[in-house]
Amino acid sequence: MRAVFKSFKFKIIVPTVTILIILVICLSIFLTVRFSRFSSSLIEERLNNNINSFEVLRQDSLTKTTSAAHSMVNRGDIKDAVSNKNTDKIVELLSAEVSFYGIDFFTVCDDEGVIIGRTHSDLIGDSISHQQNVIKALAGIHNSCFEEGNIAKVSSRSSYPVYDNLDSNKIVGVIIAGINYSTNEVVENLKLLYACEITVYLKGKDESYKVIASTIKYNGEDILGRFLDDDTNILEVIDGYDHSKEHEMFGEKYVTYYKPILNDLNQMFAIIALSANVSDLVKMTNNSIRDGIIFGLCGLIVSGLLLYIVISLISKPITKLSDDMQHIANGILDVNINTKGEDEIGHLGKSLQKIADILNKLLDDINTMIAEQEKGNTDHHFDPKEFLGDYKILAENILELTTYSTKDQLTNIPNRRSFDNRLDMEWKKAIREGKPISILMIDIDKFKVYNDTFGHHQGDVALQSVALTIKNSLNRVFDFAARWGGEEFVVLLPSTELEGTLHIGEKIRAEVENMVIPCENPIGNKVTISVGANIVYPHLHDSKEKFVEVADEALYKAKEAGRNRVVHLKE
Repeated sequence: MRAVFKSFKFKIIVPTVTILIILVICLSIFLTVRFSRFSSSLIEERLNNNINSFEVLRQDSLTKTTSAAHSMVNRGDIKDAVSNKNTDKIVELLSAEVSFYGIDFFTVCDDEGVIIGRTHSDLIGDSISHQQNVIKALAGIHNSCFEEGNIAKVSSRSSYPVYDNLDSNKIVGVIIAGINYSTNEVVENLKLLYACEITVYLKGKDESYKVIASTIKYNGEDILGRFLDDDTNILEVIDGYDHSKEHEMFGEKYVTYYKPILNDLNQMFAIIALSANVSDLVKMTNNSIRDGIIFGLCGLIVSGLLLYIVISLISKPITKLSDDMQHIANGILDVNINTKGEDEIGHLGKSLQKIADILNKLLDDINTMIAEQEKGNTDHHFDPKEFLGDYKILAENILELTTYSTKDQLTNIPNRRSFDNRLDMEWKKAIREGKPISILMIDIDKFKVYNDTFGHHQGDVALQSVALTIKNSLNRVFDFAARWGGEEFVVLLPSTELEGTLHIGEKIRAEVENMVIPCENPIGNKVTISVGANIVYPHLHDSKEKFVEVADEALYKAKEAGRNRVVHLKE
């Protein structure tokens, strides 16, 4: 069991799965808290946006009614019909224009404010001379506003005076064009537009407000006649300001925005309410969270299975190679090592198989020699040269095995691991001797573009050429060049002052710029590099990581300054 917990696969799978589980749990908690805390505020924000949109709609409706009324009062046939109080002609002419202008009705009254024609009702003869819009129109002032009517209880209206055809100074009546906001059909259309419940309240003679149109149903029935005081205090809709409130209605929780509707005297005579059912949103949110958790858990299971399969495929040859090495270390030389493949694991397997074969041969030779000597057979002679040759082959294979772990296989120079070991050794030596140590971080300029343009194979050739040039630019045996990763290289310069460091950096830069890379396309023969330099006199508590980081920052500055240069960050 202990071996399982120490396995390579276990060390990767367990932390990864643990992190995934923690992420799913945290996401679920976050979504639950966020939606439970902000569901009402999100509704309020949406309703507030709808209220603002309603204001735009209101202005648009006034524009439509203004256009319609203005057009009608300038027509001669309509002027004649109004002058003669010809109701049938008035209704005929105006009814044909209602849909064209996108309005709901026309109302016409004579010069005394008595209705002589309606497109939306047969009722005529009642006086509307008390309405402010009519009073102004009869005084020669056209106007637009929201107003209360006998039939269209809450509507946007535009009123224009009608002048006599023969006497342009004589007012013979008023044409009113309107859009009605007090029918269930209208509020249902608004509900589709704003995706929320719409209710219109009208002020009565007793100063109370009750529902005249609403999309909200209770047990399938309309709520017409319900008083506003049943839901909220009218004092809370103050002085024409919008007001929002969370309240209970029919056992459900709602968030409602109340929008006062003002008449021409700036008096509130109606209220439009936009509501959203919080209970429905909470249910929807809970369902979404539940579905999200289920989806996340399913994704976690699938990801875990895929992760297990992938890691198993990756770890199987590594585990097999590790077991084979352990067998050889324990003296079990008859092992079947996997030598297939041209990757690093394949090369390691081949080298390990050679070592096992040589050890087997040495062991067989020694056993044969001992057996012959025990028989007293003096014809079998021990040949030291033969053993030395076998040991030499063994040493070469062990060296090859070591090389695979310390050298970069593409560029044939030391790899990052080898550099880390060398830096650790030189750092301690510099501290001990009180000498400086320098570093050059090198990056091939625009290498991704080069790779995409000439292909990955040519990119590999360029990397090999740059690596060889960097290596050949170093003259001292203890100077050290390595591949950092990708298109980046690093050079370690022990016991080197700043002047010498910059000199070597410039030398490498110039030689790379002047070198010729084998390439069929002449454009691909050249590359440049940027170099970041750093030097320190290290002390016991100084950081090697910071030493490298400063050089990397200098490299970034070299790139930023235009590339193909050496930069040292002065302290």
